[in-house]
Amino acid sequence: IVNFVEVSDVANGIVLAMEKGKNGQEYILSGINLAVGEYLKIMDKIVGKQLLKIRIPMFCLKLFNLEPLVNMCFTYGKAKRDLGYNPIWKI
Repeated sequence: IVNFVEVSDVANGIVLAMEKGKNGQEYILSGINLAVGEYLKIMDKIVGKQLLKIRIPMFCLKLFNLEPLVNMCFTYGKAKRDLGYNPIWKI
């Protein structure tokens, strides 16, 4: 699972943090958590054809110490609560 966020949402979140953020606090400006396969299905529909998909076996990820990249979920709950950050998934 990977987190996808649009640059415009992050830029808006930075402005909100400058205006409403508390000194010393950190905010995660994330977007939507999707499995890569789900994201590729969405892209297939947008492009109108099936994109090339390559499966990488888990042992390869472990071999090159890339296993932590498999699950990159983030939540923007604190930014929403403190700043009013609300990313818009425009796809």
